[in-house]
Amino acid sequence: MHTISLALGLIVVFAALACTEGVNSAPVVTPLAAQGGIQDRLVETVKQGIAKSKGARFWVVYSIKAHRGIGVDEEVTEVKGTVNKEGLRISLRPASESKNVSVFLLYQGNQIEKVEIHDLDRYRAQDYPVHSLGPVTNAESIALLKSLLPEHSGKLTGERLVLAIGLHDDAQVTPTLLGIVNNSEVSDKERGAAAMWLGQISGQKATLENLARNEALPIEVRKQAIVGLGFTRESDVLPTLQNFYETFSDRELKQQALFAASHTINRAEASAFLTRVKDSDPDQDLRQQAALWLQRLSASPINK
Repeated sequence: MHTISLALGLIVVFAALACTEGVNSAPVVTPLAAQGGIQDRLVETVKQGIAKSKGARFWVVYSIKAHRGIGVDEEVTEVKGTVNKEGLRISLRPASESKNVSVFLLYQGNQIEKVEIHDLDRYRAQDYPVHSLGPVTNAESIALLKSLLPEHSGKLTGERLVLAIGLHDDAQVTPTLLGIVNNSEVSDKERGAAAMWLGQISGQKATLENLARNEALPIEVRKQAIVGLGFTRESDVLPTLQNFYETFSDRELKQQALFAASHTINRAEASAFLTRVKDSDPDQDLRQQAALWLQRLSASPINK
């Protein structure tokens, strides 16, 4: 199973959290009074959460229809540079797909403090009460998350809002992510996260290649466009990554090309490319990087 790495300064934060379902799991409370559009229901749900929590934190949760090929809260052996942080674990080459992906918004009063993504079939909150927002369409969810981004831009919450948008199986995901990529008012990390998640959408290879080559964009956006190519399910990206490595002069971009190559579905071709760099590149640091990703490629099971 291939999992996202934060090596080489990646901005994508995918983290591990133990997924237990003990008897002390926080109960899910569905607010019966909350009706209408998603914004109205969110306001009402937060009001009820504040009243019942008496100043303590609480979760507001709703499920989305995620696109195929995503594993959330998957219990697997950690390989290929998995990074652990509190809050979420997402696999783009999962052993089993998640069927019940949900957005968790942690509130303190009227303010969102944290955003997490979980699979309700695998995870139960252990810390704070959970209030369900009820049925939410993907279109409603994307609009809500997009509306929250300006307030939380520049923080981890902003990055996770972008991540949550990218998970939806909806035609609005592509224009929404492209809008974030081209929005200079949000952080470079959020723009980069949007570029990376475009790689999970079919037909975006040319777009990602153009982003990676666009010298007018921040370096983080270009780096994450390269990562997006590496994690795409399309089978013809390795020649593009090889070309990046051979033609880009920026060391960070060359490193990202090596990293991305090790995550493509073209394992034999990727191994040959990384071996060639390891054995013959005149740059010692890049040879070492190629050797590292080659070793992890060889140690990782195949999940397409």
